[in-house]
Amino acid sequence: MKKAFFIAAIAIAAFASCTKNEVLTVEQSEIKFAATVGTATKAVAGELTDNAYPTNENFNVYGVWHQDNFTSWDASSLYMDDVKTEYDNTVDGWVAINKHYWPKNGKMTFAAYSPSDVNAEGHDYTATGLKLTGFQVEADAKNHVDVLYSERSYNKVKGSDDNTNVDYNEVDIDFKHALSSIQFTARKRYPFDGTEIKLQKVCVYGVFTKGDFDEKVNEAAAGYESDPTWSNHSNRINKTLPYIYYSNPAGKVLNDVKWVMNGQENQTDLICLPQPLPESANAIISYSINPPGDDTPAVNVTVEARLDNIVGKEWEPGRRYTYNIVIDLDEIYFAPEVEAWDDVEVTPDIVF
Repeated sequence: MKKAFFIAAIAIAAFASCTKNEVLTVEQSEIKFAATVGTATKAVAGELTDNAYPTNENFNVYGVWHQDNFTSWDASSLYMDDVKTEYDNTVDGWVAINKHYWPKNGKMTFAAYSPSDVNAEGHDYTATGLKLTGFQVEADAKNHVDVLYSERSYNKVKGSDDNTNVDYNEVDIDFKHALSSIQFTARKRYPFDGTEIKLQKVCVYGVFTKGDFDEKVNEAAAGYESDPTWSNHSNRINKTLPYIYYSNPAGKVLNDVKWVMNGQENQTDLICLPQPLPESANAIISYSINPPGDDTPAVNVTVEARLDNIVGKEWEPGRRYTYNIVIDLDEIYFAPEVEAWDDVEVTPDIVF
């Protein structure tokens, strides 16, 4: 992301250490954040983007002030406490909605989460990082949104000590995925010349949709280190109202080359809760078989496949799982048998 900077145009309140009551008639720099995501994200419902954090999304920031280099997260020194940010195109970055400026001395360490309106019963940030309680994945797959948490951005300072006509460095926010991404590919096993296979629907059901998140930061480590964990799983999505991954009543014609469904029309990326996969975790796959010949009716097929047949039987945070659908056909073979003739002599004789 290109660098751009913002200097306040009027006299404003400056901050001594982590206080907010000293007034100086000098120009201050607003704290600006540059947000990135390690891999493609769905930070906004219905939008699958690359590793650029969407400018139409908001994230919240925590920041602690410390005089010297960071040693531990001290809640008593919170300078930014769950502060909502928004994108400002005049500075090409995210700034606090209620305006926060650099302290004139000391250093800052930041952490963030996304989205600002995370669908959880409670959230907090402590020495062990972000915690979410009662997070619930949306029932409609079209509304699935990433939950993102950032690595800590340590020991940040403003660009100059005299606060005069200088550029100020933005704070890098490096987001990681707290949830799991589920994708599918599809193909038919062989060409099956003359036989057309059309994929109509892919759904997922039987997985947990609610749980608690703990980032589990290890402050004793030399750098940022965490072991993100989900627990207290509950609420399984049922078969009657599953996550719909793909739906096309007309059907998508498959061939024997893998169709990577991500990004195709009428396709939804699933963002699911990391979990030990229960036996109830299944995919429903519907397709039609159109044999050769215009007068031959199509056959509609619906099958189920278990999702827990993977190494570890678990979806983990920050991982994308691709399930490859391969549709095979059993060719109909005929095994004719010929029985011996029974000789029957017809009587009476036919007389010409």
